[in-house]
Amino acid sequence: MLGDPDTFVRTVIREMSDEEFNRWLSAYVDSNGSFSCWLRPNAEVFAEPIFQLSKRLDDIDIVAGIHERMETGYLYTSWTHSSRPQARWILRGAQDCAPLVSLLVQYPLLSRKSRRFRIWSTIVAACLADEGDTSWEKYANWYAQLKAAGAMPPPSHFSPHLVEKVRDAADKIYQPPSEPQ
Repeated sequence: MLGDPDTFVRTVIREMSDEEFNRWLSAYVDSNGSFSCWLRPNAEVFAEPIFQLSKRLDDIDIVAGIHERMETGYLYTSWTHSSRPQARWILRGAQDCAPLVSLLVQYPLLSRKSRRFRIWSTIVAACLADEGDTSWEKYANWYAQLKAAGAMPPPSHFSPHLVEKVRDAADKIYQPPSEPQ
């Protein structure tokens, strides 16, 4: 039954070797994870790094298995009449995020999400080491870089060959209705 501690998925995650789990989690984060940050100008530490991995609620055993194996963060479920039911593994604050940073440095992300991770991990490191000497402007700059790194590049950044292939594929999918004869 979904959500039970001894489901097949949780057992598989528990029984993976560290190497298998770390490689799998890196790939899973690459496709499903989200790196973000809250800025707090009047707080002792100006930033709070956040990581979130969200799945449909019927995949709760994957998310719960990761949470149990990583031993950090918390598991959050939402299921209201106005939202899609979800299970989330959430890391808030540098202490929660540090184990994931260590894992992803050793098992790097392969997608363009790696750009966001590099900036986000810098924020995590700064928060861990901050003794009041990291300026607000530095955090604000990292935050702006983090947001920009997630943006889709404009078509001019793609090779003309790829753009042409995408347009050809779109033309094949969309065929305007033919004129009645």
